[in-house]
Amino acid sequence: MPNAVAKTVAAELAGMGFMPHPLCGKLVGSRMANRGEQEFRCLCKESSSVGPFRTVCAQYMGTGASLTEFLISGLNLDREVKSEIATLGGIANTIVSVFDKLLDSSGCVPVLFSDNPQFSADPEICAKQRLVVDLVELYYGRLRLFSSTAPRVRTLLDRAIRRLYQAELRTAVPNAMPWSAWWRKDALLTIIMGLPAWLQMRDNDQLEFAKHLMWLGRVGEFFGWLDDASDYEIDSATGSANWLHLRHESSVHDCARRIAAKGQRVLKFWDSRNGDSPERDTFTVISWMWLTAP
Repeated sequence: MPNAVAKTVAAELAGMGFMPHPLCGKLVGSRMANRGEQEFRCLCKESSSVGPFRTVCAQYMGTGASLTEFLISGLNLDREVKSEIATLGGIANTIVSVFDKLLDSSGCVPVLFSDNPQFSADPEICAKQRLVVDLVELYYGRLRLFSSTAPRVRTLLDRAIRRLYQAELRTAVPNAMPWSAWWRKDALLTIIMGLPAWLQMRDNDQLEFAKHLMWLGRVGEFFGWLDDASDYEIDSATGSANWLHLRHESSVHDCARRIAAKGQRVLKFWDSRNGDSPERDTFTVISWMWLTAP
């Protein structure tokens, strides 16, 4: 059952229209599940390490690809290109999610961006480590297929990926985490999921790029705050890092209102560039399920 903090945030979000109709929730859930199965089948053709992790990969790929479609909706891209970018976003989401689980459960994560990832002797942990390493290689292989006239965007993307990796490692020592590491952990994944779209854009509007980049970070912050709200009681009991612990001067209701206001600003920007669509429903359903899932 959701904890008291998550319930308070959910109540604030409900007042801003985030609570989806049950039928909408089922449709979005079904759509993400189907997308995940489709993406999993494609991954299996490219990586032998994926096979044992059907449930995990299908879930994270379906959610990540569907969310990426929301993040890049409204950009001037062909449908096929958007689908390719969404798949890349699904791979990124799967890498980070599996990496997080490894870090939380065992602390045994592979050394990335290295010729020697140093796999664990434990077969179960080793299999997950190899999955992460193989997906990182697959991610960069697909990224290299993108023809681009925007080398600065590619440089920014590479820097974001490495900084997210460093921020993830810092979570293992939460007492030493500066605020910048908190921001990077929350914001950089959605930035990484959305940035590849700008490698393929026909026009290069720097003002729109800057606005979209800031918005991508805001989406990531919002999800990070939802995650900390949903985990607050567990993190408090275990002494784990949690953004709400840093907001000790604020009441739970103040934090809930701040989180809901962040979500409202995310949708305000999106609505200014898009009409009602399945992608909007995907965002609100994911947000709601984050807080209310058992």
